[in-house]
Amino acid sequence: IMYCVDEVREENGAVQIWRESKKCAHDSKNPTQATKAMTVTTLVGPKHSVFIWDARLLHRSLPNQTSKARRVLIWLISSESKPGVQCYK
Repeated sequence: IMYCVDEVREENGAVQIWRESKKCAHDSKNPTQATKAMTVTTLVGPKHSVFIWDARLLHRSLPNQTSKARRVLIWLISSESKPGVQCYK
């Protein structure tokens, strides 16, 4: 869950998500052809926006090309009952 304290735009470090990446194995250092062909969703919105996604999806933050910080609060929720989720105790 990501709560946007500030407006989030592509130029100030928006998060991009590959929605289909959960369906196939991938190496984040060497994306496969399948990963390259996937649809990329860029999460942009006004301040106080909330975005929720599965953290196991391939995702990244774009570089902040402005002189002002982009502030967000992020909550990671995990469960030992879900395969592929790392739980910290």
